[in-house]
Amino acid sequence: MRLFFKTYDSETQEEDGVIWELIQDLDNGKETQTITPLDDVQVLVDIGEAKLYDSDTEARSSVAYQANRQREYPSIQDQLDYIYHNSITKWKSDMIKPVKDAHPKP
Repeated sequence: MRLFFKTYDSETQEEDGVIWELIQDLDNGKETQTITPLDDVQVLVDIGEAKLYDSDTEARSSVAYQANRQREYPSIQDQLDYIYHNSITKWKSDMIKPVKDAHPKP
C-alpha cells in the first residue's frame, strides 16, 4: 500500500496542493519522500492501491506498527524451527499473536 500525505501553507493553514509520497524502507530503516501529482494519487486511491492522509504525522503513525512488529518478531530461522518442533498453531499463539497484540494495526 502506497502512502501519500497533503501539505499546508504555513500562514493560511490551507492545503497548498502538494502531495508527498512517504516511502519507508523497513529493512534499512530509511525513509524518503517524493512529490506526486494529486491526479495520479487520486487514481491510486480510487483503485485501492494507496491511502491519502491529511498530514505526514498521520501517514507515519499508520505504518509505525509495521516497524515495531518487524523489530520484535523472531528471525525466520527461529520461527521455522519453532514450527517444526511445536506446530503452526503453537507458533501463531506463542510467537506471532503476542507481537500483533502489542502493536495492533491502527
